[in-house]
Amino acid sequence: MKSGMRVVLMFVLGASSSAVACSKSGQGQNQQSAEPKSAEGTAEAPAKPPEAPVKAPVKAPAAGHFAGETMSSYELCRAFLAADSTKGIAECAQGVATAAQSATANAPEAAREAMAAVVTAAEALAKSPADDIAVMRNNFGELSRAVLAMLAGAPDVAKGYHVFECPMTKGFQRWVQPDAELANPYQGTKMLTCGSEVQP
Repeated sequence: MKSGMRVVLMFVLGASSSAVACSKSGQGQNQQSAEPKSAEGTAEAPAKPPEAPVKAPVKAPAAGHFAGETMSSYELCRAFLAADSTKGIAECAQGVATAAQSATANAPEAAREAMAAVVTAAEALAKSPADDIAVMRNNFGELSRAVLAMLAGAPDVAKGYHVFECPMTKGFQRWVQPDAELANPYQGTKMLTCGSEVQP
């Protein structure tokens, strides 16, 4: 009788885990950072992931072209948001603005107008309220819109990046990464792998 109940319990657990497949990755990270599944533990879980952005290396495509520094700082902002961290966003966003401003003269003519939009959007992200990650994510979406326009004007550079889209995101739904391992900056650790790669 006990073994029968065990089988039923395992089936129920299996079914519930597949029902939340979209958020499986983020929940798994929370369980690792907060091993005891207490109510407090789950509330505190997002406090540990901010280590991730520091460890996330910017891949080779981000260097060696007119937008290298711009994309390096953009990727750092993306990694912070994917880890639910607001710390460092103002600095990396200002880094995007400064690098894009400096790179405009060397940009292909087709990308120069978009570079100005990158500067404006990055400055708006840098001025986001320090304690409001929702506003930061929305402003990062506008920065991503400008970054995609910039890359559209520089197809050779764009080949080194992956574009993802999350249909569950309010506002602009796309972002850019230098590698193919999806890490969603709009949903963060709760749904880190939600989305799919799309054509720019």
